[in-house]
Amino acid sequence: VLLGYAFIAGLNAPVFRALIMTGFFLLAVLWYRQHSLFHLLAVAALVLLALHPLALFTVSFQLSFAALIAIALIAPSLQSLYQTKESKEKKLTGNVLRWTQSAFLISLAATAGTLPLLLYHFNRFSPIGPLMNLIIEPLLCFIALPLGLLATPCLTVAPGAAEILFSFGGHALHAANALTSRAAQFPLASIWTITPSIGEIAAYYLLIILSCILICRKPRTTGKYRLFIVGGFILLILHFTAGLYQPTLLHDHQKRNARVFFLDVGKGSSTLLTFADGSTILIDGGGSSSDRFNVGRQIIAPFLWKQRVWRITTLIITHPDSDHYNGLGVIARRFHPQITYINEQPIQSHSYDALIKTIQQHHIRLTTPQSGQTLHTDSLCRLNCIGMTGLADKNDSDNNQGLVMRLDCGEKTFLFPADIEQRSEEILLENNRKLQADVLLAPHHGSKTSCSHPFLRAVAPELIVVSAGGRQQNFFPAPRNRRWWQKNYIPFLITGVNGTVACTTDGKNLTTTIWTHETGWESRELSEKK
Repeated sequence: VLLGYAFIAGLNAPVFRALIMTGFFLLAVLWYRQHSLFHLLAVAALVLLALHPLALFTVSFQLSFAALIAIALIAPSLQSLYQTKESKEKKLTGNVLRWTQSAFLISLAATAGTLPLLLYHFNRFSPIGPLMNLIIEPLLCFIALPLGLLATPCLTVAPGAAEILFSFGGHALHAANALTSRAAQFPLASIWTITPSIGEIAAYYLLIILSCILICRKPRTTGKYRLFIVGGFILLILHFTAGLYQPTLLHDHQKRNARVFFLDVGKGSSTLLTFADGSTILIDGGGSSSDRFNVGRQIIAPFLWKQRVWRITTLIITHPDSDHYNGLGVIARRFHPQITYINEQPIQSHSYDALIKTIQQHHIRLTTPQSGQTLHTDSLCRLNCIGMTGLADKNDSDNNQGLVMRLDCGEKTFLFPADIEQRSEEILLENNRKLQADVLLAPHHGSKTSCSHPFLRAVAPELIVVSAGGRQQNFFPAPRNRRWWQKNYIPFLITGVNGTVACTTDGKNLTTTIWTHETGWESRELSEKK
């Protein structure tokens, strides 16, 4: 039966893992060893890893075994606490109540055991999950699934009966879906968080294990031990949420440094600035997107969470091109910036209009900066808007009206010129704007209509970062720009080729690192200009 069900389900990795684990459990029952659950899990894990060693690093493998270990370790401890309390008052009567109690405690234990992994991989958990499992699982496991399995062999011999069975099973599925959708609308039904560190995950599991050991001790644990465990959990929660009430703790050992991240968002642009005072500024947030893929939800937000960013201080939309804003709706909803800066162009698209409405609905201040206005300042850095508000012709192209910003951090500077083209570059030069910068974000992704030679001579960058997708490298940067940079010994990095680029400075020194999924963070030595 198990093999048949496994083949019907497709025998993919999760199904095969469930088959192995269930098979070992049945063997243990036959050999009267069903109480040695930890040994069973260990043997099942060894068999699975022997067949597929890399499964250890898959999310499904980690969640499956974490849930089962938690059920074996935490559920009996919770049951012990509950029964102890009931023995002093009254015992539960009725099989339904006992089943409900056990099911809830098992669900609660599984949730507790997988919580750090859920936060690490998905940055999200549902506080109402254990309760909803009591309602949803009977509909799926006791109605929809059995009826579906029963209907399948009837398709050839009794199509009418199969249709009736599938119909009833379908009603159970629709009911489960409706209940889940309704529950998702509850306040705090789903909470988004930063990514926990490995140390925090280890501390959490250590506290869980200590809690279970102390609960099961004879005699019962004293108040001193309970106070130790509760205090440990409180300290862990305070450390995990420190960025909410003490933003400077975001930087840990880099408290005196400012960091600039040029994110690899594919065909688009997004730049994150983090400062020593805990402030965070996101300049643009657009990139490759489709009906199934949103750059804000699947690239920018996870990156912010991994940098332990709970809230964005300032959001800057340089101009209303979709490859600069199409991921910012998610950012506005989940990171609650205090203020959003936009340029003075009128709204020209439904998607941009929807983004502005989202910002307004979340009571985020919306304003247009003036040329020369300071958008951020602290003990090390100053971010100024140097164009193009009030400088560009309002009849000029959208690109030439984008916001241009310059970040000064001590002796090191960064220039973010959005998608301006040669005409706006000339205007900046004519207006004697201070353009020199150590790091330049290539205007308009390094296209042939930007990066004019007079502009680059005025900027004199030590490094050019091109925000463009890997498939665009034949177009961005333009071949003529690439040749000129190489001729003048100006190093350049392309996010779609090299990965996310991070520049760290203390005001005197500048360190550049790149990040890819294959290698993680690695330092990049840049050749000196000759």
